Amino acid sequence: IADRVTALPELAAASTVGVYLAIGSEVSLDGLIGTLLREGKQVYAPRVLEDRRTIVFCRLRDVTDVEIGYYGIREPRGESLESLDLMLIPGLAFTLCGIRLGYGGGFYDRYLASASRQAVKVGVAFDGQIVQELPTEFHDIRMDHLVTDRRIHHCRT
Repeated sequence: IADRVTALPELAAASTVGVYLAIGSEVSLDGLIGTLLREGKQVYAPRVLEDRRTIVFCRLRDVTDVEIGYYGIREPRGESLESLDLMLIPGLAFTLCGIRLGYGGGFYDRYLASASRQAVKVGVAFDGQIVQELPTEFHDIRMDHLVTDRRIHHCRT
């Protein structure tokens, strides 16, 4: 999966990359994060703001420079950034048209609704997490690309 992500031309062009620190059965990005940092990318990961039920993306200088935060999720200690060039986004399931099913907390939905529309949104999952249909709502933000262990799928033309 990491090789497919690094093959995206949008990643090569990105200076600031939003990642996630995997929990449960999510695809781990730890190795990819190390690669991005060695390539000189500025890497940011989500920190949960419980009082506002949202996330901010904070600078991640190393996958070990984290603390345990909301629901036992690893979170970065660094400063936050408002605008990202590209975001790698986890989900429980995705459709080929870029609809994402999250864990139900709405954290990514709220962030994506307020984030810069310029950020390229890349859903990262195992191919078995790609499904035919998911319920959608008007506020859902679609992924631009999906990267799985079997393919790269461009959701938008």
